[in-house]
Parts: sequence; C-alpha cells; structure tokens
Amino acid sequence: MEITEEWIGKSAGWKALKAGRLIAKQNSVFDCTRKGNLFQGFRKVANKKMRLVVDVKGPFSIKNSCSCPISRSTGALCEHAVALMLSCLWGNESAAKKPASPKKDSSPAAKTSQPAIVPGDFSPLQLTFPPNLSAALHKKSVNIRIAPASNAELHPADLALASWLHKNTGSTKAPPILALNASLIASLLPALVDHPRLTAGDQPLSIRQSLIRIPVELSHAKQLTQIQLADHAHDAIYFFDSQLVVWDAAQQSLLVNEQQAGQGDSNDQSLQQLAKGNSVPIPTAQFLQMADALQMVFQLPDDLGGLKVSAAQPTFHLLLEGSTRALQARLYANYPEGKRVQIGNPKSKRGQFPISASDTDWLTANDDAELVARAQLLAAGFQLIDSAGNFVLRGENETMVFLTSTLPELEKSWQVEFHERLANINSKLARITPNIDFQGSGEDWLAFDCNWQSSDGSQIDREQIRRMLQMGQRSVKLANGKQAVLSEFDAQTMDALLYDTAPEQEDGHFIVAKNQAAYLRSLKAHYTGKSETPEVAVPALPSQLESTLRDYQKQGVEWLYQKATSDGAALLADDMGLGKTIQTLSFIQLWQMQKDQQKPALIVCPSSLLANWRDESARFTPELDVIVMHGPKRKANFELIESAQLVITSYALLARDIKQYQEIEFSTIALDEASLIRNPDTQIAKAVRKVSASSRVALSGTPIENGLRDLWSIYQFLLPGYLGAQKDFRERYEKPCSGENADPQLMQRLRWRTEPFMMRRTKDVVAKDLPAKIESVIWCEPSDSQRQTYQEILRSGNAKIDEMKKSASQGARRMAMLTTLLRLRQSCCDLRLLDKNLELELAQSSAKLTRLLELLEEAQAGDHRVIVFSQFTSMLGLIRDALDSQDIDYCYLDGATRDRDAAVKRFQKSDGPPVFLISLKAGGYGLNLTAADTVVLFDPWWNPAVEAQAADRIHRIGQTKPATIYRFATRGTVEEKILKLQEKKRAVIDATIGDENKPMMTGLSEQDLESLIG
Repeated sequence: MEITEEWIGKSAGWKALKAGRLIAKQNSVFDCTRKGNLFQGFRKVANKKMRLVVDVKGPFSIKNSCSCPISRSTGALCEHAVALMLSCLWGNESAAKKPASPKKDSSPAAKTSQPAIVPGDFSPLQLTFPPNLSAALHKKSVNIRIAPASNAELHPADLALASWLHKNTGSTKAPPILALNASLIASLLPALVDHPRLTAGDQPLSIRQSLIRIPVELSHAKQLTQIQLADHAHDAIYFFDSQLVVWDAAQQSLLVNEQQAGQGDSNDQSLQQLAKGNSVPIPTAQFLQMADALQMVFQLPDDLGGLKVSAAQPTFHLLLEGSTRALQARLYANYPEGKRVQIGNPKSKRGQFPISASDTDWLTANDDAELVARAQLLAAGFQLIDSAGNFVLRGENETMVFLTSTLPELEKSWQVEFHERLANINSKLARITPNIDFQGSGEDWLAFDCNWQSSDGSQIDREQIRRMLQMGQRSVKLANGKQAVLSEFDAQTMDALLYDTAPEQEDGHFIVAKNQAAYLRSLKAHYTGKSETPEVAVPALPSQLESTLRDYQKQGVEWLYQKATSDGAALLADDMGLGKTIQTLSFIQLWQMQKDQQKPALIVCPSSLLANWRDESARFTPELDVIVMHGPKRKANFELIESAQLVITSYALLARDIKQYQEIEFSTIALDEASLIRNPDTQIAKAVRKVSASSRVALSGTPIENGLRDLWSIYQFLLPGYLGAQKDFRERYEKPCSGENADPQLMQRLRWRTEPFMMRRTKDVVAKDLPAKIESVIWCEPSDSQRQTYQEILRSGNAKIDEMKKSASQGARRMAMLTTLLRLRQSCCDLRLLDKNLELELAQSSAKLTRLLELLEEAQAGDHRVIVFSQFTSMLGLIRDALDSQDIDYCYLDGATRDRDAAVKRFQKSDGPPVFLISLKAGGYGLNLTAADTVVLFDPWWNPAVEAQAADRIHRIGQTKPATIYRFATRGTVEEKILKLQEKKRAVIDATIGDENKPMMTGLSEQDLESLIG
C-alpha cells in the first residue's frame, strides 16, 4: 500500500491536510522517522516534547497516538499526525519534490487536489463585524470589513477562511467589504470557528462550534402539534438555512451548532418562526416525520409532550405463482386504515405513515416485523431480484421442499394466495417426514423406532426410502395419486440422528444412551408439533423468593430444577443483567430441600465474583449454610464442606485443590461465567470435569465467544461424550459452520442437539417483565495491594486530622478530611491514580478495572453497547489503555474533547464502537445516547440527581431496550459507606464532587465526613 499526500488527504480530510502542511512547513514536528508504515516523531506542547506515533495497519485501520483532543476523542488523523507523515514523505523524496519555500506547494497532492490552497496564496486577515451584530443577524444581512493583519502568524482557521473565499468568490484575495445574505452567513460562520482575529465593532468576538440543544415545549390537539421555545439562557437564536446560531452577549460569542436541522423550505420557515419566539403549528404526522431532524437542534421533551408512538402490528400477505421448477412471490405488510407496504419495494413505503389512532396515539410502520418477514422468505431460498419487490425461488428440489415443508408453517401466520395453476399443483403434493416412536427405557438406555410417513397419513416403508435415496430420487407416487416429496434436509437430519446418537440395534429397535432422550424429543416435536417433555413436579418456592423473583426468573428456576431431575444438566444462557445468580441460588435451595440431594452444592466462579456470590446468597437464600473456599487458610475448611450446603470457590483454586474436591460428592456443581472453560485443554476445564455431582449447571451469557469449540467444551462438562469426541465434532460441525459460508442446515441440526439443555433469554424477550431501568450494584473485592494501601491512607489521614483538631482551623481540618477522602476513593478505583509510575499486575492495581473488562467482554459478546462514566479523567485514561491492549474499540469524551458531536455520532451509528468512555462533568448532561443499553457508573458520587442524569443518557426517547445501570463499588471501603449515606440522605443531599484536582464536597457535614473516613 503506497502512502502519498493524496492518500493522507483522503484519510484525514482536507482541513487536517491543509493544517498539517502548515505545521510541517513551520518545522513544528521534528526528529521524524519512518519504518515501513510506522511513522514516529515529536512535537512541542508548552515547552514539553510530546511523542507522535502513527501506525498505518491498512487502508481502513490507522492508529494515531497523538495527545491532542481530536486524536484522544476520536482516534482520527489530526493535523499533527498529518504533519508527521508529510515530513517523513518529504524527507524521503528528492529535493526537487520537497517544497523549497512556503510560497509554493509542489507536493504530489498539490498537483492532484483542485483547488490547491496553500499559505503562500494569502495573508492573515482581520475581520470586523458590525457593532450591533445581533440586529444585523436578525435582518440576515451582515457586512464584514476585511483587512490584512500585519505581523500576525498564520492560524489553521486562516486556511478554512481562504478555502471559503476561493469557493464563494473565486479567489483567496479578500474584498475590503464582504456582504453576506442568509445563505452565505450559514456557510461562512462554520469556516470562522476559532479564528483568532475577529471583532464586532471594536469589541473582541469569538465564534465557537458546539453541540447545542434548544429546549422546546410541545402540545397536541386536533392532529396539530404546537412547538414553542422553552425558557433558555441564550440572548438570541437564529437559523440560517437550517444552521442554528446562538448569540451570547455576555461572552461576545457566536455559537454555531455542529449539526443542522435538515433542509426544506417549509422546515426553514418553521425554524425562523421559532427563532422569533412564536408558537409554530405543524401537522402531527409531519412533526413525527421530521422529529429526527428536529432533534439535531432542539431538546424535545422526553414524553414528546404526551405523544404515544408505537409500531403497528401488520399482517402479511404472500402472493405465489409459478411451477414446481420456479416460484415467483410478492410479499405485502397490511396495516390499519388500508395502508399496505410491499416488502422489498422502497417506493411502496413511508409517505403513508405515521397513522393516527387519536390525537396523542400514533402508529408507525413496523420495520422490525417487515425485516423478519423478509428474512423468513430469504431463509426459504427466495432471492429479491429487483427493486419492485419481486422474489424468485429456482430449482425443482428447492420448490418442492418449500411447498411441502416451509409453506405449511408460513400459512399458520400469513395469508397465502396462489395463482390458479400453482394452487392445482400444490394440492397434489405431500411431504415425507420421519416419525420417531419411543419403545422403552431403562436406567441408562432408551429404545426407539424411526419410520417415515407422508403428510396425508400414508406410511412409507423405511426400505423404500433407502432405495429412493440411493437412486437419487426425492419423491414417490402414493396410492392415492399424490406425489410425496422427501427433502434433502429431512434425509440428512435422519442420517445425522443415527450418526450422532450411535445406536445399537436390537429386535428391530434402536438403543441409545438415555442422555439422548431430550434430543430425540426435540426432533420429534419439530416434526409433529407436539412436545413430549416428561412432567417434573417442582417444589414451591419459599415465600421470600416467591415475592422477589420476576416471572421469567421463576420459570428459569423451574426449568433448572426440571433439567437437573430429568437430564442432570442445564446451561442457563440468559442475557447479562437478567439474574442468573439469583435463579441459580433459588434452584440450589429447592434442590437441597430434597432428601436425596442433601449433599453440598458447589459454585465455581472467577475470583472477582466470590464475594458477590456470598453476598447474594446472604441476601436471597440466607437459609443456606455457605463456605467460601479462598485464601491460604481454606484447606482447613475441607473438613467442614460435607456439613455445609453451599461451597463457593474460584476456578484457579478448584484446579489447584482438585484432588480434595474429587473425594467429595456434590448435589450439584454450577459454573459461573462458564465461557472461561471454552478451551477444553486447560487445567481449569479438565478440573471441573473431574468433580462428581448429581447435576451440572453452566451459566454464561456468551456460551459461544470464539467458535463452536466453546460450546463443545461446556457440553463436555455438562454431558460428557454427548457431542462426541472433540476431533469428530470439529470435522462435523466446527469447520463447516465457521466463517461467512456457514451451513445453516447443519447449524439447525446442532441446535436440535444443544437446545434441550439450554435456556437463552434476551432482554428483548422478557421486556414485558422488566422495568424501564434495571439498577444493581456490582461489588468488587479490593486486591491485597489495594487493601494495604487503603489502610495506610486511612491511618495516616486520621492521624493528621486528629493532630489538626488541636491547633488548625476548622476549614483546614475539613480540607484535610476531603483530601483523605479523595485519596481513599482513588485507591478504590486504581492504585495508579495515586502513583502513575506504579508497576503492578492489573489484578493487584485495580479489582474494579479487572471486573469492568470482564463485564465489557460479556456485553460485547451479547451485542450490548456500554457507556462507562467516571469522575476521574485519569481513570478513564487507564480504562482506555486497557481497551487498547485488548483491541476493543471505543469512543471517548471528556472536558478537553473539542468535537463532541463527532464522538457521539460515531457511537450512535448502528456499527459504532461497543464502548463509550465519558467523564461525568463532560457528559452527565445533554447527550442522547440511545445506541447504548447499559451504563456503568465506575465510581459512586454524592448527588443522586447526577447519577440519574448519567443513567438517562441511554434512558431517553428512542430507546427501545430496557436500560441496565451498574454501580461499581469496592467492598469494605468508603465507597460502601458512600452508597449507604446516599441512600440515607437521597432526598436531601445537594453536593457535588469535583475532579481529582478540586475535590469540592460542600454538601457534606463534618459529621458526615468523619463517618466516611472513621
């Protein structure tokens, strides 16, 4: 890949390219070297030498380590990175190609970029706006005096102005007077952002760009929506061609919004009326259509002024014609009031929506339902062949299978209409399906027969099917004249059944291991539509759990109990945040109540979660006698295990103590974060398989992280040998199902094998049982180093405070208390906040960061988007470093971020990064981040309203998923006291905490402070 100036310009953008050229020409980057596509050098910042590194990994993968705000917040190529790369390019080219002076740019980009604006083409300029700028802006007629700025240095904003002049006047030579109308004002003001030489009359003027939201109020009546500006702090607002501009007289500053409200004459007229303070009526249907554009500049009420907008539920109508060789289809979504959308035809769409149900209730098209219907048709083999919405299915086998297999399922929920000729053909077809009959079972075996029958009830001899397949035929004529069709998928399914279960034959029956029963039942249910799952009586939950568990959690507990009883194995794969811990503890309590299961239960989890399991058991199942096997003194507890009811240990310690655990019989063993045994060859995976237990449970929101081997390893723990040998599984499933060309039919057969033992629920599935916000505390046990440092800070801090009580003023004592409190809080987050040069393993430096990375890994695997808030920008920097080391993409925003909107836009994209790191002060207010469904509050703060504001970044209009809020807190520290104090004073606390440089906690009394650090 050749890196040229033209390539740099395309990657960085023209603005960064031109600014970078200027920096490079001024020799503001130095000691520049290049090795392959790795560029290194330095720049000066406040007399400090700052390192620059740009690593070009590919055309779409560039890593920029510049410390400037643009690079830190977006990772984009900034002007400093561009200057570094240009300096290296120019230094490596011949002298003839290197610019000899700033008067002329002879670089390759100058020959290919039109127009070429270089510093030699113009001089720095001074711009003088009218003294009464506000009045001129109201008239949309502004005259600007322009004069050369003698002895001034070129600024990057001069480049933007020169480019604007060239585009709008044809020359970089500025006229003495520039007369602007509304359109020119709209384009010029963004070009003057941060220009250093602006005045309004003789007063300094600044033009800044910012993300602005003007609050508005909404009211609705007679299908009209009235929009009016709410109270706001700005002196005046203007719209120039949908460009929002705010005048701040106190600061002598114009704020230019980073986004526009969308184009259109009618929209512009409405914006102008709003800017004048008038109430603007808009048809509610039109308002809803333009709501996204309005959100660019207006802060709409969370409830849209009482509007209720929901997706309508369409019915689907499928039209079919063709023959057994090819089918043509058109699919329609039918909505209320006769609205009809043809799937796959974009012209058939949106002018019909929204639909009014009442003044305040409105229905929109259901994009999700339409996409699901379209996917069903595509999954059946149809292809969308044009933009008119015509689908085609080709191939006689494919057509016959669709008509006899897929179509009957679709007819259960869709209206299907046949062309007359095709209706006649379809009436003469029947489907051949397998019929599984259970013949009996013993303690560890199960007998069954497998025969074939047609959909009209005719029995077909197994031998006849075998001969038909050997001859390459897919259909047979029945005695009643119908053509019975056997799909290739059904034939392969039965071959796979016999291969996977490896049956023996006895008296004409197939004999298999009893743990195959659930697989056979699921296969039979697929073909008959009837479930034959054996009934298992589940004991009643204790009253405390009955009133605590949500309905879906009760179903999970019952399912765990039934699987433990009937199959001895269960994989609970619920989404993160749905309560796998409480469901498992509830199951264990029920399981322990049975006379034959009164052996201890064993929980194995990551060491960071040991305290969490202990605390959750104390909270929800206090009747269980719990032993936590952890620390150097744990071996003395082995004598007590058999008299306990619940034993909790970590994966690492289980592997270390496996000989002792092998001598104990457990009632159940449950693995938390079971994806940790995804590599079956590790000592941990081998150890958990050696533990003896009546039932086995695995908990994982991400049972498949890297590939199907993960699933095999978990099932090898749950049901040893059930999925065959690892080598055989790799050849049969893992290899054919990897990559983009995974075999969907093979995946379906694997699902039939695994689903009987797996329960997987996402938040979308159980949304009706969830509150709008799910809030919970994640407790983290401090590492040994953190605990020791914390105690040292506490001792020395209290000693100093006690000494100051004798002589120092009350204000000095309070400051000492606040300083101690701040250092305690920092030690809870990460010891490197106290000493940035500290060299410790991450697990010792920060238990919180260790736990956060685990949570982010699970969230990313579950397709969740997470916002992480911290009050400490330096903590966000450490988190950022950790994400870089694990190659996790993210957005970043703190008080130094200049282009907030770029970071927000990037995160809000459907394919945006999974993580957004935000400082509380910079992002606690004003952001709408509905792409996320999870918030992590990394360190607790005092004001409950501030926490609520942070959580509400995701819990806003446009959020379609339940919002999950996690508060991280370190056990046994001031953070635990903060949460208790916050709960105690939730209604009255009115305090703020500053950053690490200014710890203001004015809302805390001296008594409060003493209780926190006492």
